[in-house]
Amino acid sequence: MKLCLGTAQVGSKYGLLNKKIDKNQLDKIIKYLQANKINVIDTAISYGNAYSRLSKYNLKKFRIITKFNLPKKIKKKEVTKYIINKVQHSLYKMNIDCYYGLLIHDSKDLISYTDEIKAAFKNLKKNNKLKKDGISIYSETELEKIKYIYKPNIIQIPINIFNQKFLLNKNLKLLKKNKTEVYVRSIFLRGLLLSDEKTINNNKKLPTKLKSKLITWFNWCKKKNLDKIKILIDLIKHNRLIDYLIVGVDDYNQLLKINKNFKKKKINISLKKFNIDNKKLTDPRLW
Repeated sequence: MKLCLGTAQVGSKYGLLNKKIDKNQLDKIIKYLQANKINVIDTAISYGNAYSRLSKYNLKKFRIITKFNLPKKIKKKEVTKYIINKVQHSLYKMNIDCYYGLLIHDSKDLISYTDEIKAAFKNLKKNNKLKKDGISIYSETELEKIKYIYKPNIIQIPINIFNQKFLLNKNLKLLKKNKTEVYVRSIFLRGLLLSDEKTINNNKKLPTKLKSKLITWFNWCKKKNLDKIKILIDLIKHNRLIDYLIVGVDDYNQLLKINKNFKKKKINISLKKFNIDNKKLTDPRLW
């Protein structure tokens, strides 16, 4: 398993701290990625001005993965052309020739326009604008809905201590059987799992039950004298069915800490008791 940099904070204010990375920090982050051979960057059309900011750097040696959404009122006959044009424009904007991965950001788009999206992927690959296609999903329910109509080259899935469903069943094995590259995101749950009790209690948007679960997690780490980043990474680090861990960072120092803990020997400790079987608490879109 390797690290992949997520760039939501590059293009817009994001996460618990609602923070956007400034130029000085981004300069240091890109240099660190290059020096430490972390060569995959994950972005999206919806990430504010991430494209234009990233384009200021030499990205030739990076594998760039991006995600797209379709407009709500698009006509079926326009879908294929829309995707092709969007990709070509964004490649120009990013100053690169080809995406390593292009992912559907919403599985509903795939269900509504299966053939049109597949046709766009085929065209982009044929014209050397794309190497691999895929999808980003939020739940196993989504995977069940699409698995008979689409086999992705790449898939992004959420896993963290509160949402361990993909670790506790056979779906990862099925994905690897299909030779799908598996990328895990949300390991820090938008920074909530790295926070503290005071910050969580002051957040008016979070569900009360989620706050309680978070405080239990904080107290458990404190009692056992465990580093939160280390334990959260260890949840998936040695899983051979996972290829990449996508991490978003608030600044350069956080990236250093994440990579340092990523390289450390795993602590064998069970985290199954933290798993929550409640989508309203584990899916950030529902808060």
